[in-house]
Amino acid sequence: MKIGDILHQVRNLHGLTQEQMAAGIISKSQYWRIEKESNAIRASSLIKILNQNKISVLTFFKDADDSGINRRELQYQITNAFFARDYKKLEEIKKQSTNSQMKRLLNWLLAELRGESQTFSDEEKRKLRYNV
Repeated sequence: MKIGDILHQVRNLHGLTQEQMAAGIISKSQYWRIEKESNAIRASSLIKILNQNKISVLTFFKDADDSGINRRELQYQITNAFFARDYKKLEEIKKQSTNSQMKRLLNWLLAELRGESQTFSDEEKRKLRYNV
């Protein structure tokens, strides 16, 4: 996964606009081009953006990986487990996942199966909308 893709995912995970994410460091248009992979980002700018938004550099790069599982296969496994009401499989996938967005989605699906999805805060629901 490329830096622009990861930035886009992390920004959406945190519910930020491009302008908020890059505020005071680079312009919104420059940030947009970085997310679209038409511009590179300097390491110093990336670190500043992450620090400003309280995002760990280690977490940023770790979230790019999801245990090496093919995304399409992972989507297939999650969909099948959800419709089969297979709590154990969803918990297993969640436990193996290194991606915070994926864990958030799996928590929501598990809560939905248990009839507890109404317990999610408005903020959690807003972040989920960006991920789903």
